[in-house]
Amino acid sequence: MSERIYDLSGEVDALPTRTRELFVMEFIWRRSRTLGLIALLLTVAGTAIAVARPHSVTNPGLSSEWQCSRTLFVVTCSHSPA
Repeated sequence: MSERIYDLSGEVDALPTRTRELFVMEFIWRRSRTLGLIALLLTVAGTAIAVARPHSVTNPGLSSEWQCSRTLFVVTCSHSPA
């Protein structure tokens, strides 16, 4: 016995019950795998932003006229005249 189901494009297909169950299970597996991949990518992007943003660095050997920042492993210093 076959049932009519609508696929994602809105077309009507006549599929046997077993085929329909496999289609639904495959769709659920793909959807959960896609959501997991999106969550992983968002986590990696958030970590990269948190690590790559500049942090201020204080150096007791320099006077207060110097402003230093560190982005990843690069330290940059600028001198602002008083």
